Amino acid sequence: MVRTCTEKRRLQKEQQAAEAAAATAGVPTGSGEMIVLSKSDLQALIDSSVQRGIKEEMAALAPSLSQAPSPVDSRVDSPLEDEE
Repeated sequence: MVRTCTEKRRLQKEQQAAEAAAATAGVPTGSGEMIVLSKSDLQALIDSSVQRGIKEEMAALAPSLSQAPSPVDSRVDSPLEDEE
Protein backbone atom coordinates (compact mmCIF):
# COMPACT_ATOMS: atom_id res chain seq x y z
CA MET A 1 0.00 0.00 0.00
CA VAL A 2 1.40 3.37 -1.02
CA ARG A 3 0.86 6.16 1.49
CA THR A 4 0.97 9.84 0.73
CA CYS A 5 2.99 12.27 2.82
CA THR A 6 -0.24 13.60 4.31
CA GLU A 7 -1.31 10.11 5.39
CA LYS A 8 2.11 9.45 6.92
CA ARG A 9 1.96 12.72 8.88
CA ARG A 10 -1.57 11.95 10.05
CA LEU A 11 -0.51 8.50 11.26
CA GLN A 12 2.50 10.00 13.02
CA LYS A 13 0.29 12.57 14.76
CA GLU A 14 -2.15 9.85 15.82
CA GLN A 15 0.73 7.80 17.21
CA GLN A 16 2.09 10.81 19.13
CA ALA A 17 -1.36 11.56 20.54
CA ALA A 18 -1.76 7.92 21.60
CA GLU A 19 1.65 7.96 23.28
CA ALA A 20 0.79 11.19 25.09
CA ALA A 21 -2.54 9.76 26.22
CA ALA A 22 -0.83 6.59 27.42
CA ALA A 23 1.72 8.69 29.29
CA THR A 24 -1.05 10.67 30.95
CA ALA A 25 -2.75 7.46 32.01
CA GLY A 26 0.53 6.31 33.55
CA VAL A 27 1.17 3.53 31.06
CA PRO A 28 4.87 2.65 30.85
CA THR A 29 6.61 3.67 27.65
CA GLY A 30 8.80 1.37 25.60
CA SER A 31 11.94 2.60 27.37
CA GLY A 32 10.74 1.37 30.77
CA GLU A 33 10.11 4.90 32.02
CA MET A 34 6.76 6.29 33.05
CA ILE A 35 5.77 9.79 32.03
CA VAL A 36 2.98 11.54 33.90
CA LEU A 37 1.56 14.81 32.59
CA SER A 38 -0.99 17.13 34.06
CA LYS A 39 -4.06 17.95 31.99
CA SER A 40 -2.71 21.42 31.19
CA ASP A 41 0.69 20.00 30.18
CA LEU A 42 -0.99 17.44 27.96
CA GLN A 43 -3.10 20.15 26.32
CA ALA A 44 0.02 22.28 25.77
CA LEU A 45 1.78 19.27 24.21
CA ILE A 46 -1.15 18.61 21.90
CA ASP A 47 -1.41 22.29 20.95
CA SER A 48 2.29 22.56 20.15
CA SER A 49 2.16 19.33 18.13
CA VAL A 50 -0.78 20.64 16.13
CA GLN A 51 0.95 23.98 15.53
CA ARG A 52 4.14 22.21 14.44
CA GLY A 53 2.09 20.01 12.11
CA ILE A 54 0.39 23.04 10.58
CA LYS A 55 3.74 24.75 10.02
CA GLU A 56 5.14 21.60 8.38
CA GLU A 57 2.09 21.31 6.13
CA MET A 58 2.36 24.97 5.10
CA ALA A 59 6.09 24.60 4.43
CA ALA A 60 5.39 21.54 2.29
CA LEU A 61 2.72 23.41 0.34
CA ALA A 62 4.69 26.64 -0.14
CA PRO A 63 6.63 25.56 -3.26
CA SER A 64 3.50 24.33 -5.03
CA LEU A 65 1.57 27.46 -4.08
CA SER A 66 4.25 29.73 -5.51
CA GLN A 67 4.07 27.83 -8.81
CA ALA A 68 0.28 27.84 -8.99
CA PRO A 69 -1.23 29.69 -11.93
CA SER A 70 -2.61 33.11 -11.17
CA PRO A 71 -6.38 33.36 -10.84
CA VAL A 72 -8.28 34.11 -14.02
CA ASP A 73 -9.20 37.76 -14.35
CA SER A 74 -13.00 37.82 -14.27
CA ARG A 75 -13.06 41.21 -16.02
CA VAL A 76 -11.81 39.76 -19.30
CA ASP A 77 -14.55 39.77 -21.88
CA SER A 78 -15.38 36.31 -23.07
CA PRO A 79 -16.82 35.75 -26.53
CA LEU A 80 -20.58 35.66 -26.51
CA GLU A 81 -22.28 32.60 -27.89
CA ASP A 82 -24.88 34.72 -29.71
CA GLU A 83 -22.31 36.54 -31.91
CA GLU A 84 -22.61 34.41 -35.02
